[in-house]
Amino acid sequence: MRNINPLCLFSYPLFDQGILTIWTPNTLHKYTSVASHSDPFCQQISVLEVSIKNLGNTLPRDKTKANDKAALAANVLLGRLPNLVSLRIDFEELSITNTRRMFHGLLLPNLTGFFTNTLPHSALTNFIIHHPQLTALTLGPSPKCLRSSQGCPLKKCSPIQTLIEIEGPSKCAARLIGPQTSRIAALWSGSADDHQDLFARAATVQPPIQSVLRFIDIVFTGFCESLLNNIAQAAPSVTTLRLRELGAGAVTVCRYHTFRIRVMLTLS
Repeated sequence: MRNINPLCLFSYPLFDQGILTIWTPNTLHKYTSVASHSDPFCQQISVLEVSIKNLGNTLPRDKTKANDKAALAANVLLGRLPNLVSLRIDFEELSITNTRRMFHGLLLPNLTGFFTNTLPHSALTNFIIHHPQLTALTLGPSPKCLRSSQGCPLKKCSPIQTLIEIEGPSKCAARLIGPQTSRIAALWSGSADDHQDLFARAATVQPPIQSVLRFIDIVFTGFCESLLNNIAQAAPSVTTLRLRELGAGAVTVCRYHTFRIRVMLTLS
């Protein structure tokens, strides 16, 4: 898939390969206006990437208005893209309430990939429930899940039967693993997290995924032998294992260990 210079998007009447990339609030509102008046434009978009770091206002009252406008614009735009296959969306400043508004009433029948690193899990539950056809899913860290005594709200979701690959905090992603999941990238969820929820889920999925799960990427802290033992028991058919150890201050730029499963079993 070829990268597109966002500065040149308006010079692409059909947008190369059906990809639309949005990096600013102004561009979001412009394309929402275009989508509201052009069915041919809407029909051709299969990949949408939205990455807005700053909604453009600093005063609290202005920021609230910018939140509201961004959520409404994104909701209108998404609702006009019936052929959307892949959605990557990140708003670093969008509130939980407006994230829910952004996804309210949306049903994207062709969507198979959903990726976000910033949106709160509590605002994603209904969207994921209404898109059980997902094959690839990325979830970012969710500090509120760690602080909540009730855990991640995504536990309300059923396992995604079509899901092939998932990336996200271990405790949050565990519930979503389905019988076709072959790739798991598990982020570190907290100081006490040893990925037990993930391993327990992988070992009990029905139909079993032990013969399907081939790739595991684990972010960990405080390496111990039980980690390898748990992986070996939950996923004996894994062919590639990547272990990433967190350093001081929970910075993920530490040691990388990639094993073939035969070596892992020998070590454990």
